[in-house]
Order: sequence, then structure tokens, then C-alpha cells
Amino acid sequence: MSISHEHSKSVKYKKNIALEVIYLNEILFLGTGAADWEIENKGDFFRRNSAALINCELMVDCGNHVFDFAESINENDLYKNVTDIIITHNHSDHFCKESVIRLAEIQKIRVGCNKQIRDVIGEHPNIEFILFTPFVAKKIGKYE
Repeated sequence: MSISHEHSKSVKYKKNIALEVIYLNEILFLGTGAADWEIENKGDFFRRNSAALINCELMVDCGNHVFDFAESINENDLYKNVTDIIITHNHSDHFCKESVIRLAEIQKIRVGCNKQIRDVIGEHPNIEFILFTPFVAKKIGKYE
């Protein structure tokens, strides 16, 4: 698997406010299925739960299928550069505490989530929480 890197440049925006524009080079879908895709019942058309990896560093949703995906393509180090995770909501097909903890064992990560998810995960020395509230923009890592 080839890993590409993003390109960025600074631009001027309204009243000389400098913004960094990040161009995404790679979005890897780790799953595109719904909540009813049971990992124990894999068939020829197994799509896993919805999740994505952006530029090998930002994971959007971290369900119980993300490590199965990496193993299925023989890329056990696929998540070694993940520094940030956004968990969109606390349904089990988008959030698995054990998967988040497993990623935190690889390196320090920031987790963008709501208070309920933070409380389920609990304190961990390698996790910094960025609390999300509806309709409020937040920055996580270099992504906003």
C-alpha cells in the first residue's frame, strides 16, 4: 500500500488572517456498512462498520472492525501514524472502547467526542479528549 502525504500552504483570508489550507491526498474507507454487519459472519460481501482513515493520521469513527480491516489487507502497522480520532456518536458501529484503547497503546492520541463517550473511555495516559458539542466547530490536530 502506498502512503501519500498531504500538501499544505498558507493563504490570506479576510483582514490578513492567515489560514493553512490542507489538501487531502488519501481517504481510506475502513468500512462502509451499517450496524448489522457482524464480524463473526463474514461473507464474500462483508463491508464492516463505517469508518475512514484520512492521510493515515485522522480516523473518523473507531468501531470494532478497524483492526480486522488492517489484518485483512496484511497492514498490521496501518494505524501507527494515527494521532487523532473523531467519534461521531456512541452507537457501537461507530465507537468501540477497546479499539480506541488499542490505538492509544500505540502512541498518544487526541479523541474528539462527546462527554458520554469520554466517560465510557475513562482516563488514559495516552489520550487527550477534545469535547465536541453539536453545531460548534472544533479543531483536532491540524483538522478543523
